[in-house]
Amino acid sequence: MKVVIFAVEFSRKSMIMMTRKNERSTRTLEMLRYQAEHYQAIGRGAMSQQINAQIRSLVNQINADAVKV
Repeated sequence: MKVVIFAVEFSRKSMIMMTRKNERSTRTLEMLRYQAEHYQAIGRGAMSQQINAQIRSLVNQINADAVKV
């Protein structure tokens, strides 16, 4: 009985940690998208491309984390 309770408690904690990580990743992704749009609007295409590369990297990381679950 104690093992099951421990497993549920561990699972709950890991889910909370994953949710917090996902929230941080989502906020970071939104910020990067805003920056990419801003740099594109003011004519700094090179900077926009660099930020888009960071966006792709973060999206790939988020997808890889989702597959692990």
